Amino acid sequence: MSKDPRDVSVVLDRGLTRRQLLGGAAALAGVAALSGSVIRNAEAAALLPAAQEGERGTLILRSRSFPASFNPLIDDVRVWLYDGLVRFDENMNPVPDLAESWEVSEDGLVYTIKLRQDVQFHDGTPMTADDVIFTAQLTLDEAVGSAYRSKFIIDGEPVVWEKVDDYTVTATLPAPSSSFLAKLSRADEIFFCILPKHLLEGVEDMTTAAFNQNPVGTGPFKFVEFKADDRLVLDAHDAYHQGQPGVARVVRLALPNEQSALAALKAGEIDVTTLNEAGNVKAADEDENITVYRYNSNWVFAARFNLAHPILQDIKVRKAIAHAIDRENLVKAVISPTAVVGNSPISYGWAANPNVTVYEFDMEKANQLLDEAGWSSGSPRQKDGQSLKLGLTIDPGYGAPDLAAGIQALLSQVGIEIEILQLEAATLETTVFQDKQFDIYLGWQGFGVDPDIASRWQTVTDTGTSYLDNPSGYSNPEVDAAFEAAAVALTQEERAEHLWKAQELITADCPAVWLQQWEAISAVSANVGGLVLPPSTADMDNTGIFRDPWAITSARQ
Repeated sequence: MSKDPRDVSVVLDRGLTRRQLLGGAAALAGVAALSGSVIRNAEAAALLPAAQEGERGTLILRSRSFPASFNPLIDDVRVWLYDGLVRFDENMNPVPDLAESWEVSEDGLVYTIKLRQDVQFHDGTPMTADDVIFTAQLTLDEAVGSAYRSKFIIDGEPVVWEKVDDYTVTATLPAPSSSFLAKLSRADEIFFCILPKHLLEGVEDMTTAAFNQNPVGTGPFKFVEFKADDRLVLDAHDAYHQGQPGVARVVRLALPNEQSALAALKAGEIDVTTLNEAGNVKAADEDENITVYRYNSNWVFAARFNLAHPILQDIKVRKAIAHAIDRENLVKAVISPTAVVGNSPISYGWAANPNVTVYEFDMEKANQLLDEAGWSSGSPRQKDGQSLKLGLTIDPGYGAPDLAAGIQALLSQVGIEIEILQLEAATLETTVFQDKQFDIYLGWQGFGVDPDIASRWQTVTDTGTSYLDNPSGYSNPEVDAAFEAAAVALTQEERAEHLWKAQELITADCPAVWLQQWEAISAVSANVGGLVLPPSTADMDNTGIFRDPWAITSARQ
């Protein structure tokens, strides 16, 4: 049987590199290729078919890296292979995906979920209630070790899943959970993706399953080929329940270096890349062949205080630091001219409280607060023989070194000496989240689609070891109560009331300085159509523009 001539492996098997293949695609499109990447023989050009009217194209995306496996039980898989029962509309409200509908009992404990009857796995097998129950049971199985198991543990007890008929299931909760529908999605930090029972039943060790490198889901695209640190190739799942995908093939290329990715986009070698670095964003903005899309997500970069530190236990010192940082100008200068300052743990969407305490840039106020706290004037200030010196722990990503340098310079003007401690990500995770050895650290905090942020701020009752926990040691019984009430609220309005209360209390306590909202930026070539605009965080793949990936089109052939 002859292979599809668009198969990347065909070209590579004939002695061409990936860059030669892509360079040839660019050349055929009339776009200047990067030096060293142009196709060097006629045979390669013959492998790139000319566009035919009505033919679906190929979409080439940049990926920074790939997961260790493509099993969503154990890895963060965002490559359009899977679906959840629920997805989100542009207003961040849950809407059906693999579910057709649901009903919730009056006490908020029983969810009766009707499933679509037109869903097929990539191998043609119909998806039924058996697959949903199987996936839920695997997620809850401690032996599997899924990172998402905790999503289905409520008040220390597991959610009980039962099959009613082939296309109906029930989930019975130990206690009401206002975020339960979000937990049925494949959204950020959740990834409840329905898996095929007929392929995974009986697997003894899910971490070594052959499925992990040859996955089968229900998503708009199906697995074709994967080569580690190089590429992932997917083809359209033409039986997809939302309709036939608009492109025939999706190729994701590993391009860890952002500047190289932008150069590949400019050369026509790829169609989409995300961008972070200000210089690259500016260059993309200035290229008339590229469209740059932006949206502000629910993640906020913040300087978070260790409240076990004697100096930082004084709220006047924390407020002085907050007033001394010119957040608006700092993030626009360092991150992006379009960066937006965040003012609370929830800065976007229906759960964001617009009336939180905001610490405006005010050097005079900062100096006044430090004077009131007993710190004498000087550089650094002194109190009881102690200098006002603090460490600022960062990792080298996301502009943190430049932000840290700006914070250091600003705080020196009010007599606070800052030592910048730069750690690699793995070391920072151990030092900050596990050992709690920091004074202030810069890092992201937030959520994907559902504003369940309680673990970041509730009083710590055990030893958390991730950014999702509360490494600051922040504790306020009123905040705990507000989050507890929000967790069992039966309506969005009631839940918002409690979340707004929590934000008012947290910001008044000033346990952090919120800097900028995560501005997700995607640069897209003119090849690409079918985007969902305006971009929004409702896109569960965090690009903002691919909320309906099956609708994407591409002129690349």
